[in-house]
Amino acid sequence: MNSVEHSIDHDEFEQIARSACGHSGCDIASLAREAAMIPVRELTATLDNKTLLGQGQGQGQGQGPQSSPVVLAPAQRLRAVTYEDFVQSLSVVTPSGRAAG
Repeated sequence: MNSVEHSIDHDEFEQIARSACGHSGCDIASLAREAAMIPVRELTATLDNKTLLGQGQGQGQGQGPQSSPVVLAPAQRLRAVTYEDFVQSLSVVTPSGRAAG
């Protein structure tokens, strides 16, 4: 998480590690990726289709639904990844070694 802005302190990282007991190295990588995607999903959910397609700003007008969308860079920054993002990710990313049942 060195390259991702986060607000997780040492004690919270230790709690995440305890909670991820039984997860493989690949599972931990997936857990971190999932946690990092939560702020991205939140931001994209706030954008409407006109913003995503670039319409109303001289781009994408009159091209119809067949044209490839132009994603505009939002003026807002992504929020930092939090401990709560990891907690939420733990409910999505299960240990790969765990038998289904």
